[in-house]
Amino acid sequence: MAETKPEVFEPKEQKEQREPVVDEPELKNVGSAFPKDRYKPLRELGRGANGIVYLCRDRLLGKKVAVKMLESLTSESIIDFQREAKIASGLNHPGIVRVLDFGADHSCFTDYSILQYARL
Repeated sequence: MAETKPEVFEPKEQKEQREPVVDEPELKNVGSAFPKDRYKPLRELGRGANGIVYLCRDRLLGKKVAVKMLESLTSESIIDFQREAKIASGLNHPGIVRVLDFGADHSCFTDYSILQYARL
């Protein structure tokens, strides 16, 4: 009797992320503080009062993420940005984008957060 393997549930997002990556053009004008060593910027997703969000490819894991870069560099905006990342990283709800990581480039005085990429 042939052994059948149980079907494993895999969210659509994970299936899309592990598809082979075709030649994705890299966005060039993202600024010197962008963490290009780890994340390949693909396109701008949006802008707000304090920053810009980019669609990126994680060069290490191969999956798509959103990188939110802080542009308003006041001590108050940096504290608010860090507080937002810390609070959001503790939330877990299907309607809230997850914060995956947070970083800072002290040589360029900028902060960024790495977010789950969710298509609307």
